[in-house]
Amino acid sequence: MKRMEPLNRAELLGLLKAARDYSVRDWCLLVLMYHHGLRASEAGSLLRSAVNEADWTLTVKRLKRSNKTLQAILPNGIKLLDARKALADWLAVRPQSAYLFPNPQSAPLSRISVYLMFKRHAKTANLPDHKSSPHALKHSLGQDLHDSGHGIEVVAACLGHARVDSSRRYFEITFAASNHARQAAINFRG
Repeated sequence: MKRMEPLNRAELLGLLKAARDYSVRDWCLLVLMYHHGLRASEAGSLLRSAVNEADWTLTVKRLKRSNKTLQAILPNGIKLLDARKALADWLAVRPQSAYLFPNPQSAPLSRISVYLMFKRHAKTANLPDHKSSPHALKHSLGQDLHDSGHGIEVVAACLGHARVDSSRRYFEITFAASNHARQAAINFRG
């Protein structure tokens, strides 16, 4: 089985643009999945009460024995990545339901519904097949945290991992990175 690959920045923005062009709900759902490292089933079953607009926080009850998290819903200068704007826009038009992203029967969105919605936007954004799964958003956040210099403990906390070992996949050294590090070390001796 091929290792899950994160989306690069252009792919992420292309996906979010396709979702926003389709509906504010889909854009909000995907941007929250990325910002908070949510699994499809976690995002689909979010309760409206999990959002606190007074302090712009989101409480996530994680699955797979992961930790429950309370995280800020952050604005962003890149409009497609502005989770606070996406959520405010969605709340303004959202149908009444106990769920943040209800299906037409006011029940939670199923994991399959989130998957199919992601696939639709991934196709529009021309994402490669191996990156056309909603779980790529969780991996994208994990990789972005690692690549921006954050340690494994921060990655674990942001993704809700109960065990730091679950976050190790974001710290695997690639062949290119290994060669680059060796070359830098060799050149250091001058």
